[in-house]
Amino acid sequence: MRTHVDVVEIMPVVDAGWRLWDSSMPESDSRGLLGFVEADGAGFHAVWLTPRLASEYFDSLEDAARAARQQCLERGDHA
Repeated sequence: MRTHVDVVEIMPVVDAGWRLWDSSMPESDSRGLLGFVEADGAGFHAVWLTPRLASEYFDSLEDAARAARQQCLERGDHA
């Protein structure tokens, strides 16, 4: 099931794993793929693919989605 946090679409891809997508981008545009998040027992590990390759830990999936939204705002895709 897909869910949204503002401009970020969260889609499960494996058990305890999600894809974060910029919902302003069509599925055919790879720039929409923000990264992936996995629950690892201690929190949520995000691997970002844009704007640069990086990883971060979060206390919740919602925190990771908020960080993804902030990335969208910083790259200027959304008002």
